[in-house]
Amino acid sequence: MRKSVRSALLLVCVASGLAAEAQFGPAGPKVSVQALSQTDAAHPGGVLRVAVQADLGDAKWHVNAHKLTDPFLIPTVLTLAPPEGVSVEEIVYPEPKTISLAATSEELVVYGKEFTVGVALGVGEPVAPGDYEVTG
Repeated sequence: MRKSVRSALLLVCVASGLAAEAQFGPAGPKVSVQALSQTDAAHPGGVLRVAVQADLGDAKWHVNAHKLTDPFLIPTVLTLAPPEGVSVEEIVYPEPKTISLAATSEELVVYGKEFTVGVALGVGEPVAPGDYEVTG
């Protein structure tokens, strides 16, 4: 019988409020981030799939996509620091949309008001049952 590892794998965007203020300014959107797990437990040797949902709070805001067409822009990147025995196997970013800014003819690839990033977390064989936190 395989023992499960409870997936209280809490994904935290470190200082997400501060990061949002740095990017958008103090009058920027109220950004909320939440992580949803496919299941409430993972087994050693298995994979736990998590969706990290971001909501910029206002439809007029956007963030740059993960893969950009302009090298001078800063991409959206989800960086995670899993505990020992847990690894980030894959991060899947959503398809961006292309927008044109009114002040320029340049096209930007962005994520809109709401977007979800998928994460696959590998749980090592020697991981003991318990709660684990993934920060980032």
